[in-house]
Amino acid sequence: MFRLKIKTRTNADWSRSFRLTNADGDATLLDGSTMEMQLRKNASDKEVALDLTSSNGGITIAKGTNQFVLAIGKGKLTAGKYVGDLLRTVNGSTSAVAEVIVDVAQGVTR
Repeated sequence: MFRLKIKTRTNADWSRSFRLTNADGDATLLDGSTMEMQLRKNASDKEVALDLTSSNGGITIAKGTNQFVLAIGKGKLTAGKYVGDLLRTVNGSTSAVAEVIVDVAQGVTR
């Protein structure tokens, strides 16, 4: 599991590509996997600030590879700090891929 720190702004799109590897550094193919990430102001909050999944387009998995893309659209989050985790499910088994911290600054240009 890795730690992901994201910095973005309320007035900008954020998108990054990642490659998933195992502890030995070998590629972990993502075929047949689903992924999801929920962001909240605090881990104990009931309210989800943003839900990114491989089924809603927030996470795109490249077929036949170990590559995936996370995307947070402009205006999807208000300014502030958020926490979350990135989960991968394959063959009915779910594992944590990353611990996520998101820092969203208020954009000036609107």
